[in-house]
Amino acid sequence: MERDELLANFLRDHDAVCPVCRYNVRGLTDPVCPECGVPLSLTVGTSEPRLGLWLTTLVVVASAGGFLMIAGGALVVSAVMYNDWPPFDEAWSLYMGALLSPLVLWGWLRYRPRIRASTAAARRWLSLAAMAFVVLPLLAFFWLIV
Repeated sequence: MERDELLANFLRDHDAVCPVCRYNVRGLTDPVCPECGVPLSLTVGTSEPRLGLWLTTLVVVASAGGFLMIAGGALVVSAVMYNDWPPFDEAWSLYMGALLSPLVLWGWLRYRPRIRASTAAARRWLSLAAMAFVVLPLLAFFWLIV
């Protein structure tokens, strides 16, 4: 049997989702997702790919972002209480990081299926970009206050 026939035979009786858009492809006759257009193939693999890079990025973004949000919040609260705002040139990176980190974390969690379905090189670049958006403002803040 040809690969396309094997895929069609499998999908005739089983529910399966597209690994990119999560569209149910049960009953599919062509080896292409009708929703997003990605080519599909019948393979044997693990249910979860190696998650080390994804989890490392999640921990780095969450911990650095958490520190930025706590420090930024403490700075704002103390400034409001004592009416003494720090100079903007010293605190801009802290504010930027505190605003960006929840967005980066949300995107990393929300688009996990698409990140998992991308190539290994794309996953590395996405991980590097996500960490850079959160770690660079943290490093800039420490560099500015020292």
